[in-house]
Formats: sequence, C-alpha cells, structure tokens
Amino acid sequence: MAQRVRVRPARYDECPLLTALCLRSKAHWGYDAAFMAQCVAELTVRPERLEQNGVWVADIDDVPVGLYEAAINDNRTLVVELFFVEPHAMGRGVGRALWRHMEHEATRRGIACIDVEADPQALMFYERMGCRLIGGVPSRSIPGRTLPQLQKRFCDA
Repeated sequence: MAQRVRVRPARYDECPLLTALCLRSKAHWGYDAAFMAQCVAELTVRPERLEQNGVWVADIDDVPVGLYEAAINDNRTLVVELFFVEPHAMGRGVGRALWRHMEHEATRRGIACIDVEADPQALMFYERMGCRLIGGVPSRSIPGRTLPQLQKRFCDA
C-alpha cells in the first residue's frame, strides 16, 4: 500500500539532517569517498538556502524522505539546485510528489520552464517527469565532469 507523501517547507533546525539525506542519496549510486568529499559543499543545506530559494521537504509519517530546492533565475526559469530522495524511499512516489509540488509552485509564480542539471543516475527520473535533454553543463563540484542538462516547459505562463 502506498503511503501518503506530504510536502512542506524545511525548518532551520533540519539543515544537518537534510544535508545527510542529500549525501546518502548521492552516495547510493556507488560514488567513492573521494568523489563524495568533493560534493559536500554543494550538497550542504544551510539556513541561507532556506531563506534565498526555499527548501521543500517530503515526509512520510512525519519523517523526511526527500527534498528539493529551486531558484528563479534572471530568465524567469526555475532552476533545480537540489533534488534528493532517501535511498530506501526511492520508487515510492516521493520524487514524483516533490516534482508535482515544484511544478505547482512554478505555475503559481507564473514560471513556465524548469531547468535541471542532473546526475547521470537521475536522468531517467527527470525524463519520466517530462523533461528533455538539451545539452550538458560542467559540474560545480567535480572538475572535468559534465552533467546532463534537462528542461521542462509545462505551460504558457
């Protein structure tokens, strides 16, 4: 039986817990310790992130199992900064619930486009959410690594 996923704003006191969630989710794909060490700064959820862009948390039974952060850029595009799901919760609708919430928030703000710089392991998820591959971008954490860039246009706002 599917459990209900509730999406809510992150709280300041959750920053360390949410950072650990991001790191567990990333490490799930088999990256080694050296790779993960290079990702820590980019995946650290700090209070400033909650203030600047907002961070949204997915709960099942009041336990955080996923999160996203998305910023609005100068082109009025929503840019996904963080999007992670606990490994044990993958395939349970958490990512889909977070994505739907993000689309709703974008639409509410009159934004019609979402851009994602995806980990290659997450490419299929974003394609299932309706994104299309539009190119590649340099990783912010790993020099010389290129990440898939995806985009979804979902309304004529």
